[in-house]
Amino acid sequence: MDSGNFPSQRIWKRIVHRSIFEYELNEWQQRINIDSDFNIFKKIHKVFQPHPAWTVALDFPYLRKQANYIVSLCCLVHNTNSDSILCDKCGKLFTDPCIHAISSCDYLSDIRDEFWCELLCLNPITFSAFLGSLNDEDFCYILLSCETEFELDCEQKKRFQFLCVKYVYRFCKTFSHS
Repeated sequence: MDSGNFPSQRIWKRIVHRSIFEYELNEWQQRINIDSDFNIFKKIHKVFQPHPAWTVALDFPYLRKQANYIVSLCCLVHNTNSDSILCDKCGKLFTDPCIHAISSCDYLSDIRDEFWCELLCLNPITFSAFLGSLNDEDFCYILLSCETEFELDCEQKKRFQFLCVKYVYRFCKTFSHS
């Protein structure tokens, strides 16, 4: 364009696409950094791309409802005050129902055991040990994000994402509907 000539259609489309992407990325980053309601969302969804649950839903269409549920959970405004709630299912106090359902509610221990059995089959065992060493909040956020920084091969990562979608839905739905 500096030469006075308009670029070819292919080059122009690339320029427009890149400009739109950079603008949208900047807007997204500003929006989530300004509002404190997005603090947890930032922990769960760190990159500007579709949530991995949607990839699971593409591969397993019968999990679309569960993928939608997980993505909705990521967008919720979470309890930021320290007021505790008494669980009517297990009698424990908690501040975040999602973290409680996934990590510590005794009522859901059978589902949690199933999840850990499937996770142990995933291998490597060090991955299960890594997840087991996390505090409840970090563990919950990893499951909600369907992502981990732990080095997994492609098939293991897909299986982990599948398990996240399947079990986060089961934890939260069983917790809220019983």
